[in-house]
Amino acid sequence: PMVQPQPVMMPRELVVEGPTAVERISIRFPTVDLAHPDLYPLDLLAYILGHGRESLLYQQLVIKQGLANTVSVHSVTPVGVTGYFDIQLSVDPNQRDAAIQAVYDTLNNLTVKRAAIRRAKQQKLAEDALLSQALPDRLDRLAQSHLATGGPGFYGYYARQFASVTAADLTRVWQAYIHQHMPMTTRLVPWTEAKSRSEEHTSELQSPDHL
Repeated sequence: PMVQPQPVMMPRELVVEGPTAVERISIRFPTVDLAHPDLYPLDLLAYILGHGRESLLYQQLVIKQGLANTVSVHSVTPVGVTGYFDIQLSVDPNQRDAAIQAVYDTLNNLTVKRAAIRRAKQQKLAEDALLSQALPDRLDRLAQSHLATGGPGFYGYYARQFASVTAADLTRVWQAYIHQHMPMTTRLVPWTEAKSRSEEHTSELQSPDHL
């Protein structure tokens, strides 16, 4: 049997150092499996919050406050396991705390207008239609549909379910899966100065001039 992830009972944070000049942050909340009806409002909420330059978090953190370089939000639902709601940021290290706080401030005061919901539905339908045109995409989606549900029609069904999603649905899933849950935060941060110097020294020793 497949092992399901344990409920998040307290905040979790993993910090990894790496070769990056900016800090990359992932804030995840466990959500639902592929068969759950809340998949659709969660996917639409992720689209509204963090898909493209007009999305709510991008406008707030990148355009208005200048606290982040990029923002994206994804509702991920793999086959056979519990999915997650993932908020991803790219920030300058000295802006990290302010950017994360701005994410929570924006979400805690979240108001989604009907026009934004209508636009997101139209964009998702347009994307689905576009992906259905190219043969490689059609074959890939057909294979994924069979893997996920045992039949070929999942993605057509998936696209149709967004029509009935309401603002109340978005508020409900936000409160159920995000607002009331502890996040799992992963941060990829720049190497410390000492480690950076060590890596540079090792690289110099391995260069052709030192061989």
